[in-house]
Amino acid sequence: MLAAPWVVGGGTLVLATVGASWGWTLPDLVWTLAAPQPWATVAWLTVGFALWTAAPDRRDLPTALAAGSVFALAWWGATWPARPDPAPDAGVPMRILSWNLAGLRSPGVDDPAGCTRAALEALRPDVLTLQEAHGAARTFLAEAVDLSCLDVAPPREDAARGGLANVVCVSTGGAWRHRIPDDATARPLPWRSVQAPGAPPVSVHTMHLPSHRLLQDPIGRLPQALRRFGTTLSEQQQDVSAALASRPPGPVVLTGDLNATPDLPPVATLRRTLVDAWQVGGVGLAATVHPLGMPLQADHVFVSQDLAVRHAEVPSVDCSDHRPVLVDLVVPADTP
Repeated sequence: MLAAPWVVGGGTLVLATVGASWGWTLPDLVWTLAAPQPWATVAWLTVGFALWTAAPDRRDLPTALAAGSVFALAWWGATWPARPDPAPDAGVPMRILSWNLAGLRSPGVDDPAGCTRAALEALRPDVLTLQEAHGAARTFLAEAVDLSCLDVAPPREDAARGGLANVVCVSTGGAWRHRIPDDATARPLPWRSVQAPGAPPVSVHTMHLPSHRLLQDPIGRLPQALRRFGTTLSEQQQDVSAALASRPPGPVVLTGDLNATPDLPPVATLRRTLVDAWQVGGVGLAATVHPLGMPLQADHVFVSQDLAVRHAEVPSVDCSDHRPVLVDLVVPADTP
């Protein structure tokens, strides 16, 4: 018996079974197999190893190691070329940046505020969606970098609020401005509206989903960690479903620190309704966080079908424990 068929066959069976229970479609499964993600990798290799140990012939170890090495290289090292749809010539450009600022208190960063100011000056986003922008970070945004920020409400009334502080900001001197309803000047709203001359209003929402913290638990607490992982996934799904249910008509952008890699249910749910900007305009792993040194994508930008994605990148900016996601969009010109 060969180890490689055990690994591929067993792993694919597990992915298909788990994916079906999470509501994956066939394209979701194909994408996961083509660009492996961390939790899918764990399931694949664990089942493959278990099946290999059950095989009577142990001489297949070199084959298993070779297959595992190729699989690991595909996961860690490969970059997949982007093939964005041609952006229309007519339209209004929007550069949007999503970033978890960690309250400008990230350990290991000597001057988070100065680092953030330099990054924003270099990247020059039109619209910013920020998470954990509380306390000193909120004052910094208003005074040091000249941004106008409005709070974003959680999509569910009972959603966790600790440390979220989600805001949508625009530059006070830029073309894109807030559109604020007369009855909503003080209260946070789930979706904020921005508009530039010649463009229709664009509704923007940013989220900070609960964290499962699976990688932070000692191995002795694995059963409790796995139970919490399942509970957290359920809470994440509820938040995503609530945000999509409250989606206003017209062009929309949904961003945030989802605390979920692309192979987990919240991202799969969003991809069935919105366009993943990284899949269209990005290249590589989109690593916004590096727990235990692993390059993982926890931060995402999704847009509606009527917005064209020109480019997406994760700038090498280490002012926080998260790197930002920067996306260049083209908003169709407003029709009179």
